[in-house]
Amino acid sequence: MLHHIPERRHPWRPVIALAIIMATGTLVWMVRPGRAAPPLSVQRAPSTATAIPVATPTPIAAPVVVSSASASVPTATVRQVGSAPSSRTGAVFTAGPRPVDASLHQDTGVSPPVSREPQPAALVTIANPAPALSMEQIVAQMAVLVAAKDSTGLRTLLGLAVINETHDAAWRRSLWPRLEELNTSLVFSTAPSAGFHFEKVRRGDSLWSICQRLKRSSGINVASGLLSAINHTPASGLKVGAQLKVPGAEVSVLVDKSDFRLYLLLDGVPFHHVPVGTGREDLTPEDHFLISSRVVRPDWTDPSSGRTIKYGDAGHLIGSRWLGFSRGAVKTGFGIHGTVQQDSVGKAMSDGCIRLGEADLVRIFEWIPEGAEVHIRP
Repeated sequence: MLHHIPERRHPWRPVIALAIIMATGTLVWMVRPGRAAPPLSVQRAPSTATAIPVATPTPIAAPVVVSSASASVPTATVRQVGSAPSSRTGAVFTAGPRPVDASLHQDTGVSPPVSREPQPAALVTIANPAPALSMEQIVAQMAVLVAAKDSTGLRTLLGLAVINETHDAAWRRSLWPRLEELNTSLVFSTAPSAGFHFEKVRRGDSLWSICQRLKRSSGINVASGLLSAINHTPASGLKVGAQLKVPGAEVSVLVDKSDFRLYLLLDGVPFHHVPVGTGREDLTPEDHFLISSRVVRPDWTDPSSGRTIKYGDAGHLIGSRWLGFSRGAVKTGFGIHGTVQQDSVGKAMSDGCIRLGEADLVRIFEWIPEGAEVHIRP
């Protein structure tokens, strides 16, 4: 006997059917020819970063004249390529080949090439003091330092002002008499002073051997003639056990073409200067060099004829000393020498070299070591 089972009704079936029909119609409409697919919408998580307020730059006030113990003295900046600025006074140093300009590669995404050039010796560029003080500020600082009897600070202030080409040349020259007094008492004196120390003379020492010892122990390249001048001691006058005053920095050379002046610097501060002649028609290069040769009674090759003339022979024109320039290991043919035309000193008349009077040449030759850095500026 069969039992009749009543049919169950499912009220949600019409809903499913309607949903299938609508979905099919929508799909057909979306993929019909000429219909572009809708853009995908990417939901980004809300940012949790906090806005950082940008501070308004505060104008830098002019240097304030303060008490003697903390009087503000401008310092120059030393910068090694690839390193942060140093606090050493007086010069900007660069080493190695010129850096590649990374901006040339910004559009391509290619990293700048690494230079494979050999590393030359360090070169020097003399910088203007930073921060640069006005003449009025320098005069005010001078008064503070004089009142404080701070001779070292005063020498630094005046020295950096003298080689700062942004100041009037006549005003800079007016500072030299006072600076020379300070150099006499602080540099060319056996009295203790900042930037110098003392080296004990040992048995068998000479000025030359002491300079070599300084170079090995501290890396300071000092000419024996400068030690002699500082200590007022001839090469034959050393006594075992005596204390020699020695500089803690190397001598560098700055040539100012516009003022026809050569400055000798210790740690960036000038301690001596002489008038010079330069190249006619701007033949003296404005560049960085090293002293690569020091020659007494040099032969001379006439650039117009190519003929080499022995020292002392007729027609020899460059005096008794030669300080040759190089860029790294490459000799340039330029240098510092004397002249038989004394009236050309202070004028632009040479073939590019730096001319000095004979007495000035003999003196600075003894103070500039081989390897010293040279900067020639306009």
